[in-house]
Amino acid sequence: MKKIVFFIMLAISPFALANKPPGADNSISVQSAIHSCFGTQGAGICLQSVLDKQKKQNSQAWTQLANGLKDAENKKEILENLSAGKKAWEMSILHDCEAAGLMNTKNSPAYNNDLTACLASHYAFKTAFYNSLNAQGDDSGEKNLLEEYRKSKNK
Repeated sequence: MKKIVFFIMLAISPFALANKPPGADNSISVQSAIHSCFGTQGAGICLQSVLDKQKKQNSQAWTQLANGLKDAENKKEILENLSAGKKAWEMSILHDCEAAGLMNTKNSPAYNNDLTACLASHYAFKTAFYNSLNAQGDDSGEKNLLEEYRKSKNK
């Protein structure tokens, strides 16, 4: 019963209701990976592996986003807002996922599994958010169109 409640909570959580940013398909594959971990003898190890991978991808997306702002006029303001949001988000997911874990006996394997699965889901979604911001800041498509226009004009 507690597992059902956990998955219902995941399904109706704000990140599931939000419009999917570009790259959010990764969230679906993460949910699939999480689901495949449950019911295995090494579920805890499997889930921790999924979480570690998501944390690494999140860190890489954050670094790419921060480094990609070098040409932005308001880089300082953007980074201040993103950093404040990141800090608040990190605190928020700890509380949310702790609550999800507490649907089970504290410090039990089920508690740890649900906590880890919740964290992995949130990291996957936040990574998709960072990637969507990276995609918004990527003007290479505009540059390519401009180059094509110039080439066609010179012909």
